[in-house]
Order: sequence, then structure tokens, then C-alpha cells
Amino acid sequence: MTEQKQEGYRLMHHSRRIPLCADSKSAGPYFAAIKEDFTILYPEQAPKDLYRYELQYYQDTFAGWAEEKKENHIKSRHTRRIQTPRTIYENPQRCPEELTIQIGTQTSNMKVDTVSSCMNDYLQWMLSLSKNGEAPHILWAAMEKEAPYRMVVRRVWTYLDENGIYKISQTKLLNRMGFYPEGEGETKFQNIKIEFDQISRKMMEEICMAHGITLKGIPRISTLRQAMDWYQTVQAESDRAKQLLTSLTKREEEISAEELEACAVCQPNGSVMIPETAYRMLILKRVLGELYEVQEATVTGEVEEIKKKEAASEYQKHVAEAGLSEAKDRYVALSLGFFARQDGHSIGGE
Repeated sequence: MTEQKQEGYRLMHHSRRIPLCADSKSAGPYFAAIKEDFTILYPEQAPKDLYRYELQYYQDTFAGWAEEKKENHIKSRHTRRIQTPRTIYENPQRCPEELTIQIGTQTSNMKVDTVSSCMNDYLQWMLSLSKNGEAPHILWAAMEKEAPYRMVVRRVWTYLDENGIYKISQTKLLNRMGFYPEGEGETKFQNIKIEFDQISRKMMEEICMAHGITLKGIPRISTLRQAMDWYQTVQAESDRAKQLLTSLTKREEEISAEELEACAVCQPNGSVMIPETAYRMLILKRVLGELYEVQEATVTGEVEEIKKKEAASEYQKHVAEAGLSEAKDRYVALSLGFFARQDGHSIGGE
């Protein structure tokens, strides 16, 4: 067992929006600290000026959106509401979201190579979500040079609307990624963003465990009852994953062969393009299926291991109880003025 597994570390996975204005006193020190204390992990060609890099992305990507909003405001005679890509960047609801990931604290004895491997694996997972264009756009990612080796990821919830215009909407992008509200609607403590963050945090936990790091957030189990309680909790999550898989399968079956054939487009090279909705459901089902299989195998193996430890603990418990009972008998005998001879007979001690 390694030292990391014995200690256990706390994982911080937190996102927030930080609007930065060029005329404010926050943008300069913020990006200066990143340049001084962090190492750029993404993109491979590190930008010389991160602020200009972010602003250029907004100008290149959202110019059409700003023009559309401008025309609408002119028609409604609300010219004061006209925005530019720069004002969109400075808007608290449209500015880049900052994701911070940290393992352990400043005093933890984490090895930088281990942390770096975990951060890079997680970053590659986030980048892999963007293969079909339906994931938050990562502007840049950087890891702190000194402990606790935090990783900062700046991303934008960019999506392409039906008119081919790039816009920003966390809800619409999550819907396109396959996340939809359940029940009567979303609440502050139960919404699709929380579900996405839970999947993201779970992925980071699995990456840490793959690198031999035990996290404090994962329950420490010492008794069979705790093991079974945890198993029931994870089993409920597995059942929910099964329901999602069943729901996705049902939705796929509802798409008739005639509809797919009508929407499919055959390419000259022999490939066939299928509807985007069917493709997203296929990808989501595959991801959920893989997570379910990994989770089921992990929980089953750990419960079996806990059962073995519990049996050993019960034996040690009986041995300890027997020793305690013998010690109590000796204490009572001594308190009554007796002591035991080698032949087992008790003699008065007065």
C-alpha cells in the first residue's frame, strides 16, 4: 500500500464565472498571476497574452450573434442594449466559466508527476467530449507550478443555433449533449448542470484511483453494514443508469427505419451520415453503458473484499472479548483479595 492510499486526499472540483473587464483592476493581476505561477497545458502553443487570446475568440466567434442582437434592439428601439463581442465577454452570464481542480492541500505530500498525470488525463477526457462539437469550448488550461498544483480550465458554453450562428447558453448546450430536466422541472439543487458536474467529478475520481490516489470524498468502509449501505447507494445509481439506457434505447427504437433512411445521406466515399439526434443518443448510451459496467464491477469487487475483512475483524473481536473477559475475572479476584497459583487454586491474599 502506498503512502497516498494510506493518507487519502480531498478533491476540489469547482466552477464559477469571473467577468474580467479590460478597464478594471482585476484582469491585469489575474492574468499576470496565471503567467507567473502556472504552466499552460492547453493549447500546445501557449498564447503570449491570455486576455487577448480570450477576447479574440469572442470577437471571431460571436460577431454574428452581436450583429443579430443589434438588429433586434434597433427594431425594438432599445439601442442602449446593443452589445459587441467585447461586452458579451464582460457580461457575468456570458463570460468564460472557470473550472478549478485540486487534489489535496498545500501541505500534502503529493508528487507533482502524479498530479500532472491526473490533470492531463482529465483534460484529455474533457477535450474528447468536443469531438462532435457538442461540449463546452476550452479556451486554455494551466496547472500551478507549486503545491497544491491546481489546474485551472477556462471554457465557454458555445453552441450553434439553427441559423448557423454561434451563441452562448449552458442549458441549450447541455440539452444537445443529452442532459434534460427530470420530473416537473429544475431546482437550485437538482438540475442538468449539477448532473454534468457530477459525471465530471466522478471521472476525475476514477482517474485519481487509477493513479493510486485515495480520495476522502469516497466513503471509507470498515464494517459490513457500511459496505452494504454504500452498495445500496451505488446500486441505486446503477439502477438509474439502467433506466436512462432503457429510455435511450426506447427513443432509438421509436425512430423508424423509414425515417432514418429518409434522413440518411450517402457519401461518395461509401459512408452514410445519420441524423444528429440519433448520433448523440448513440454516443450517450455508449458512455453510460461503460460507466455502469465499471461501477458495477468496482462495487462488487470491493464488497467482496470488505466481507473478507469483516470476517477477519469478527474473529479478532471474539479473541479480544475473550481476553477482556479473562482480565475482568482477574480484576474481580484481586479486588476480593485473591490471587491465582500456578496449579489453578485460589489463595487468600491477606
